[in-house]
Amino acid sequence: MKLPRGATGFWHASQECPGTVDARVFRALCHDAARRAGATVTYYTEPGVTPNFHRVDTGASIAVVCHELLPLVALMSEQTFVDDPKWTFDAPFQLLSKEVLDTPVSAADLSELHEVELKQIANWQPETIGQLIFNWWD
Repeated sequence: MKLPRGATGFWHASQECPGTVDARVFRALCHDAARRAGATVTYYTEPGVTPNFHRVDTGASIAVVCHELLPLVALMSEQTFVDDPKWTFDAPFQLLSKEVLDTPVSAADLSELHEVELKQIANWQPETIGQLIFNWWD
């Protein structure tokens, strides 16, 4: 997988912010996806300095996480990435599979990442793409 600039949630102060995900749109999509999956949204957590992602908990033991800057979404159960075919998301959000999220960082294409991001990766040493994209680094 080729990771886009901003995937770590970091950028250099001299750069323009890569963008942000509209939290209202994400929450609305989560309500819709939960309804289709037979679940309900029970709690929402905003990103901050750490973590770098939005989190929606549901009554179905599934949490939905969305990167703060990029429309990348993943499903989690008890802090583990999972797949569940009942959960779907509309564009521009991209639901990443467990297979992609569990891919070693060493197999990812990091060529689009800024030097600041590469330094963060070297410092925090995430093992998987999922740990790199959805992180608690500060």
